[in-house]
Amino acid sequence: MIENLPKSSEYLLAQLYRAFKDKTSNGQSIAQSKMFGSFENIKRLYLPEFSDEDVIELINSLKRADFLDVKYADNVPYFIFLTDKSIATFEQRFRNNLDKFIDYFAKLKP
Repeated sequence: MIENLPKSSEYLLAQLYRAFKDKTSNGQSIAQSKMFGSFENIKRLYLPEFSDEDVIELINSLKRADFLDVKYADNVPYFIFLTDKSIATFEQRFRNNLDKFIDYFAKLKP
């Protein structure tokens, strides 16, 4: 459950879900929209104030909770994908109510 995640992990997951929604709204396929590249890409786009070690730990914690699918290269997250569980969790929680999601997201910001 998303409520059992640390706030920083939940914040990253919300960032990735928001990016997924933006990508699909702009015409990208669902499969393409789930892809986020490497941890460096996630750090640069969503968590620039975090250390590399902390970003990797957040990604790993989301993987352990089955919110991300992660492929590793040299023990570093190299290909990161949003799982169907992540998408379904947010869809069920907010039922396409953008105002509720924006309010939720604003409260998570570290």
